[in-house]
Amino acid sequence: MPLATMMDEVQDYPVEQRAALADAVLQTLNPVDPAIQAAWLETASRRRGEILSGAVRSLPADEVLAEARAVAEG
Repeated sequence: MPLATMMDEVQDYPVEQRAALADAVLQTLNPVDPAIQAAWLETASRRRGEILSGAVRSLPADEVLAEARAVAEG
């Protein structure tokens, strides 16, 4: 099937289905390493627990970005 035909067909899919399709296509270009994915999931789970328990506090994105910009500007 020509690419233009595929694009025309999926254009009418709901956003969630197009996002799932895009993710599936991208994974064929850059496959996920199961060991790396497991490590990221463990880290995310641990960090979530730290935030929920109050052991650490999250910062607003604008505060983090402002600090990053200040560091980048020297």
